[in-house]
Amino acid sequence: MKKADLYLGSGGTSTWERCCLGLPSLVISTGDNQVRQNKYLFKKGVIQYLGSAESVSREKITKALNKFFYKHDNRTMSKKALKITNGSGLELVSREFSN
Repeated sequence: MKKADLYLGSGGTSTWERCCLGLPSLVISTGDNQVRQNKYLFKKGVIQYLGSAESVSREKITKALNKFFYKHDNRTMSKKALKITNGSGLELVSREFSN
């Protein structure tokens, strides 16, 4: 992950690792337990949330990739990801979800 420019995949617990690394992410929920977290992080600008695995289309993924590579300020997403996990991991995540 440390050498990656972009993540495309599910939004499980590794989401927080990606945030700590500032890795921009295009995320698809693969389980109901991921939806709330993914919607929250999308609202905060930390990830680009594409929806659930059952509903996301190839076209939507292609559009998101094109936007990411050609129209999006990737540094902004990276900075927001780093900010939400500023090294205080558990405490910060707990506080964010409590609000």
